[in-house]
Amino acid sequence: MNKYRSMVISGVLAGLLTVIALSGCSKPPAETVTLTNTERTTSTITATVSIPTTITVTSSTTITFTSTVSASGTTTTAPSTSTAITTTDPYSNFRGYLLDGYPEDIWPLYGKLAIDLCALDIQFPAYNDMGYYVNAYKVVYITDKTQTEIAAYYNSLLQTREDSSFYDAVGTIGDYYVDARWDYWSGNNIVYLYVLLPNTLNITSNPFHTDFPESLQNLYRLGDMWAEYHSCTSNPPSGTIISSKLFSHTGTYEEAIEYYRALYSDMQDYEETVTQEYNGQRTLIRGVIDDLSFSISIGVWGNPDMIQISFSKAS
Repeated sequence: MNKYRSMVISGVLAGLLTVIALSGCSKPPAETVTLTNTERTTSTITATVSIPTTITVTSSTTITFTSTVSASGTTTTAPSTSTAITTTDPYSNFRGYLLDGYPEDIWPLYGKLAIDLCALDIQFPAYNDMGYYVNAYKVVYITDKTQTEIAAYYNSLLQTREDSSFYDAVGTIGDYYVDARWDYWSGNNIVYLYVLLPNTLNITSNPFHTDFPESLQNLYRLGDMWAEYHSCTSNPPSGTIISSKLFSHTGTYEEAIEYYRALYSDMQDYEETVTQEYNGQRTLIRGVIDDLSFSISIGVWGNPDMIQISFSKAS
C-alpha cells in the first residue's frame, strides 16, 4: 500500500478511535466504504463494514479506483491502481513452420521469434539441362538479432566462405551450400535462409506432393517434369499451404486450354484470363474445388509448351 495512503487511513482510524472513546467506548456504528471504478465506465461497489476494516479488491484487468472512508463527518479519499499482466503474442500473425527434413543442425534459425515461410523446391534435371536435381529449402523468419549479429553467427558456421555484397553469409558446410541475408521490413528484423541439399540424398520428387489433390493430377500430355514446389506461409487469415507442379507437354497450346476448360469450367468461381508474356501468351484458369483454390497456367513465361498447376488451402 502507498505510504501516504497508509498515513491517511491511519489518521482516519485514529479519529474514529477518539470518537469512540468520547462516546463512552460503546460499539461503533457500521461504516460505509465506496469503491468507484474510474476507467472508461463507472461502477460502484458499496459495502457496510465496521472499523477496523480490511477490503481486498482482486481484478484481472487494469483498473484505477477511488476509495472513500466516511466516519463521524470525516471523509478521506486516496487513489489506487491495479495492473494486469498481458499475455498477447505479438507474432501470432506469423503462421509458418519448418517443413520436415529441413537441416536445422546445419543452418539453424538464430534468434528466431516466428517463421513467416518455409518452402521446399525440387527442380528436376529438365529445368536446368545439367543432368541433376537442384533441391533447396527456403526459410523466412523474424528475429531479435541485428544484422551484425546475424552476419557474425552464420559466418562462424561456414567451412568455406564466399565474399558477397548481397548476402550476409554465403558458403558451404560439408556438402550443403547455404546463404543467409538480414533485412528490415514492415517493422521487423527478417532473415532469409537458403539451403541447397546435396545430391547424395537422392531426392527425386517433393515428399510433400504425396498429398497433391487427385482432382488436380490431370497433367495434360506430360512431357518432362520440371519442378515441384511446396510451402507453408503466413498468408491471412490463418496461414496457407501452396503447392505446384511445373511440366512440359507434348500437345498444343490451344488443345491444352480446351482440355482443362472441359475439366474445370463447371467448378466454383471458374474464370479464365489471358496475359501477354515476354515470349508469348499465357492463359490462366482459376477456380475452387472443395476447400482448394486452384490455378492452371498454360504457357508459363509465354512458352506454349509449359504448364503449371497450383493449389492453395488454409494450413
